[in-house]
Amino acid sequence: MDIGSTLVVDDVAPKPSAARLAERLEQLEEDREDSSRRLHIEIDDLKRRIEAMTLLQNASEVRMTRIDSTPLDAEKIRFAPRVVVAIVAACVSIVLGMYAVNYGIRSDVRDILTRQEQRDRLEEVNRKLTDQQTEAITKAVDVIDKRQQLQAIQIGELKEMVLKQGIGK
Repeated sequence: MDIGSTLVVDDVAPKPSAARLAERLEQLEEDREDSSRRLHIEIDDLKRRIEAMTLLQNASEVRMTRIDSTPLDAEKIRFAPRVVVAIVAACVSIVLGMYAVNYGIRSDVRDILTRQEQRDRLEEVNRKLTDQQTEAITKAVDVIDKRQQLQAIQIGELKEMVLKQGIGK
C-alpha cells in the first residue's frame, strides 16, 4: 500500500455504533428538551403579559363605569367667601396669563402642530412595530414547534435504525 491508498481508507467514516447512535439520540433529546423549555418560558411570559393587560383593561372599565354611574348633585356644593374670592382671583389671573402668553404665541402654533403630527406618526410607527414584533414572536413559536416535530421524527428514525442494527447483529 502506498500513501495515497491509506489516505483513502482513513477518509472513510467509521460505521455507526450503537453507542454513537445512542449518544446522538441523547444529544437530540437534550436539544429538543432545551427548545421546549425555552418555548414554554416564552409562552408563559406572553400569557403573563396578556393577563396583565386584561387586568388593566378591566380595572379601567370598572373605574369608567363607576365614574359614569355616580351622579353629581350641584345643589349640595357650597363655597366659603374666601374660596369664592380665591376662585375668582385664579380665573382672572389665568385669563390675564393666557392673554399675555397668546400675545407672542402665534408663531409657535405651527411648531406645535408639526410636533403633534410627528408624534402621531411616531405612535403609528410604534404600533406597527409592536404588531410586527407580535407577528415575529408568533412565527418564532411556530418555527420552534416545527423544529420539535422534526426532532421527534429524527429521533424516531434513529431509534428504528438502532433497533434494526441491533436486530441485524
